[in-house]
Amino acid sequence: MSDKERLEEIKSRYLVGIHTTFGTPWVSMPKENADWLIQQTEKVERYEKAIKECVERMNEGGAGTRSFIYKKLKEVMGRTE
Repeated sequence: MSDKERLEEIKSRYLVGIHTTFGTPWVSMPKENADWLIQQTEKVERYEKAIKECVERMNEGGAGTRSFIYKKLKEVMGRTE
């Protein structure tokens, strides 16, 4: 199942059932789905950090900029190509 499909399943199965306790809304969700959402959030945070580092390096310019950016993006994407 793709990330998008998983999010759609979570949205349709769990976000529909919003509960209210003492006036505060909350969503009931199985632990494995909550863990998966946390992992996706962590992945996005790593991507954001890498992109920020690449943009900063591009603004500085200089020798090795292209190599740095290529290596950093390859690293964060988890690929060795």
